[in-house]
Amino acid sequence: MKKVILTASAALVTGLFSWAQEQALPCGIIQATEALRAQHPGLYELELQAAQQEEEYQGEGSERALKIIPVVVHVLHNYGNENISDAQIYDAIRILNEDFQKRQPDTANIAGVFKPIQGDVDFEFRLARKDPNGNCTNGITRTVTPHTFNANEDAKTIAPTWPRNKYMNVWVVNKLENGAGGYTYTPGTAQWMPSADGIILVNRQFGGIGTSTGGALARRTLSHETGHWFNLRHTWGDGNTPGVASNCNQDDGVNDTPNTQGVATQNCNTAQVTCSSLDNVQNIMDYSSCPIMFTVGQANRMITASNSGTAQRSSLWTAGNLTATGVSDGFSDTLCVPIADFNSDTRIVCAGSSLTFEDLSYNGTVSSRNWTFTNTTDGVTVLTATTQNPSVNFTVPGLYTVALQVSNAEGSNTRTKAGYVRVYPATAQYANGVFFEDFEGDINTNGWFTVNDNALAGWQISSSASVSGSKSMTVKNFLSPTKMETYALISPSVDLSQISSPKLKFKYAYANRENENDDRLRVYISANCGASWQQLSPPLTNANLESAPVIEGSQFVPTAAQWKEKEFSISSTFHSSTNVRFKFEFSADGGNNLYLDDVNLPGLSSVETYDAETFDWEVFPNPASNVVDIRLSNAIQGVNSDVIVFTDASGRVVKVINYNGAAQVQVDITDLKSGVYFIRSQNGLFAGTKKLIVR
Repeated sequence: MKKVILTASAALVTGLFSWAQEQALPCGIIQATEALRAQHPGLYELELQAAQQEEEYQGEGSERALKIIPVVVHVLHNYGNENISDAQIYDAIRILNEDFQKRQPDTANIAGVFKPIQGDVDFEFRLARKDPNGNCTNGITRTVTPHTFNANEDAKTIAPTWPRNKYMNVWVVNKLENGAGGYTYTPGTAQWMPSADGIILVNRQFGGIGTSTGGALARRTLSHETGHWFNLRHTWGDGNTPGVASNCNQDDGVNDTPNTQGVATQNCNTAQVTCSSLDNVQNIMDYSSCPIMFTVGQANRMITASNSGTAQRSSLWTAGNLTATGVSDGFSDTLCVPIADFNSDTRIVCAGSSLTFEDLSYNGTVSSRNWTFTNTTDGVTVLTATTQNPSVNFTVPGLYTVALQVSNAEGSNTRTKAGYVRVYPATAQYANGVFFEDFEGDINTNGWFTVNDNALAGWQISSSASVSGSKSMTVKNFLSPTKMETYALISPSVDLSQISSPKLKFKYAYANRENENDDRLRVYISANCGASWQQLSPPLTNANLESAPVIEGSQFVPTAAQWKEKEFSISSTFHSSTNVRFKFEFSADGGNNLYLDDVNLPGLSSVETYDAETFDWEVFPNPASNVVDIRLSNAIQGVNSDVIVFTDASGRVVKVINYNGAAQVQVDITDLKSGVYFIRSQNGLFAGTKKLIVR
């Protein structure tokens, strides 16, 4: 039923929510539309004017010439299965064309009363063959970002919009922040925001193969959202809540779609009557599980939108634009230069082990490949490969830069990833199973390293707070630009077979920014140089992670009282492991900063720290040349597993001595070069530091 009505509360941002959830959820972006209207007071009047023009145009009938619409699909992924195949994209475009050209194979199932009014929109969607700069493209872009797991409007900046007067932009992500299966803006709203004009969907509701769930609703999500993009509303009118009686008083602006409450349970009851007449439950703009058709009236409304300058829809199908985007009739599917990309699921390996690399190049067929793996640590070792997915054996420890050059008859492209692979020695750095790290020195020299999604917010040395010394490690989560980013801090290697009942202890401090933030700290252990990891316990979250009250508007810096200590007992599975590493992994969810300090094995207490005046111990002679004597007071003798750690000026551990409660121990230092060293005494009661000069 057709009515030219737009209420002030009408939702021009439309959403088709995840049908896998078995119910339609309210559209979370309705508020954004209202905010946009508040910013642009003339928007509501323009929407009314557009509705009146549609009514007049439909009364005169619509021309039926085929309109070709150039399309670009932006895939946002983080090297998982959300990096969907070209084949899945082609399948989605195929289904879209069948729906818009009345060629669906299941149209025979349309209820008899609605068969005569099945509409043929006569649009043909073609993946672009030229990008905005005139370069050859297959109409698909691929952008690596963790934002794919919790995407919102920022996705359109991360994978930038191609000009909307030339392309229909489609973004495909793993998950939408609002829980939707997909959403878009109608032309009257999109008119005001060209950089956000397009359709965004989750990969499980895109096409019918690959990662798609394959159901009828999933297959038609793109068609549903494209209907919105060409100015269709839901069959029950504005809003995103089907199945309520008040929908009978609303309308979708189309003269041949019966008023309906809509399908709320996502079933397919073709005998459903909700507003005194038979519902067109098989309409693609409803939420039933059997979407098959558009009506003639809906086709006319979409054709009207395509002929309108609103949001530049009428520019898409012009002869000049079809030539500019490479999709004119008779166009040839030319070969493009491939764009190189690659991934390895594991980037840390023990010397003597192999890693497998996957060629993920796109945009053009690859005819030849050249891989190079350069050890930037020794500056000598270079490995090569030419196969598509090579397995490479790394025998020399170091940090490797990986480069892939891909070529075909049209040209070549190279992708280089510096420091992409880290190869560790097969033997542990700490052979006696004991280490203590207070992050006062160079963590890279000490064998630590970071893997940060964002260098600004990720793990880094901080002088703002500490437990012992003056420094700690921090994740500046307050500065994290998006949620769902991950920051990993990986420890040096330790031989656990040298100690009994090892424990990992550390101090940390954290504050939320808002109560609903769900930042997480996970701790893992690996016995194979990081090829695989086992989580030590459930992650620290919310109240278990917080050591301070919520801090909203500023960066959290802990006081001395705002630190917690955490202890992990290590599974007996790893007690005989001779090359163990630990990983501290922080998953961001919009909270505040995290701090880490005094990480130690085999689990020495870091609860209390004393300065030199608190206890009595001596290092002599100082300066020293060959040997140094360390004398401890009676007050701290007799404690088993006492440890003395020598570090150089950079913080690198150069010697560890077990003195087992002795009153005095003599240490041979002939293996130490001349310079300044620090001696740290640790046991179950205290940790302190003395400076030693070696001549």
